[in-house]
Amino acid sequence: MNVPVPEIDALDLRLLISLAEGETLAGAARHLSLSPSAVSHRLTRLGQRLGIRLTGNSATRAPKWVLQEALPWLKASLANLEQARQILVAPRAEHHAVGIARLFAGWAETFLPRSYGPQHLGWTIQTGTSEEIVQDVARGLLTAGLVRTDHGFGTNISLRVLYQDPLLAVARPDVIARLTPSLESWPWIGFSPNLGHGNAVRDVFAKLRLQPWHDILVDSLESARALILAGRGIAVMPQSLVRPALASGSLAAVPTPGVVWPRRTVAMAFSGAPPEWVMLWGRRLAQQLDPAAPAAE
Repeated sequence: MNVPVPEIDALDLRLLISLAEGETLAGAARHLSLSPSAVSHRLTRLGQRLGIRLTGNSATRAPKWVLQEALPWLKASLANLEQARQILVAPRAEHHAVGIARLFAGWAETFLPRSYGPQHLGWTIQTGTSEEIVQDVARGLLTAGLVRTDHGFGTNISLRVLYQDPLLAVARPDVIARLTPSLESWPWIGFSPNLGHGNAVRDVFAKLRLQPWHDILVDSLESARALILAGRGIAVMPQSLVRPALASGSLAAVPTPGVVWPRRTVAMAFSGAPPEWVMLWGRRLAQQLDPAAPAAE
């Protein structure tokens, strides 16, 4: 049976803790800077809410071991109450809305700083196309954005280039071992035209006059990476997304003679002078993309 929890405030908790730790009523009153009569009245009202007697003679009131048994929970409740009070009265942390192009969704937000200085920052992460992110930064709807630089910028947009990230064809080593010399029979994975990678792959095949037997269309780079790690095919991916897999040997680059993949520039856009946390984010991201980059502080 669920027993309703009575209303208990911080002073009630401190009073019960004092009694559970062996204080007399007079001692508890001194400890809490209350008169003995005020303590007695508070205990009577609290006992009525709890459904037990906390005052009176020892034959009728709740034995002290009941309070002692509840002592750890009383202390924990008081600590939680104090922590909640501190959160409620603390100065509000600055909130930031950050845009991340869909190209990076699923991994770039992990590089956002968990905290900055003494205060925690609130983050709202918005995804969209690079053009949408740039427009929202220009309108002041976003503090900063992670975008590609080949989409154009307004006159009031500042730009910090983080990394030149070449695209490369990758597949699992056992898939590569089974490949025939003919590119058109390879199990290629396409991408959504919204990302541009699908069109890029198809344009290359058209220039080579190849028609692949397999052309799996997926909607995101994360989906494509999952497919190639599962051995389902070959995909053209940003190197930063597959660098750890290449280093561990779970993926391998596919030689594509005569094919030069376009280079992609990762950049952060912001309007006006960037706050320091943007630079911190940039350094962390650049360090992840390129281990030779300066480490984030």
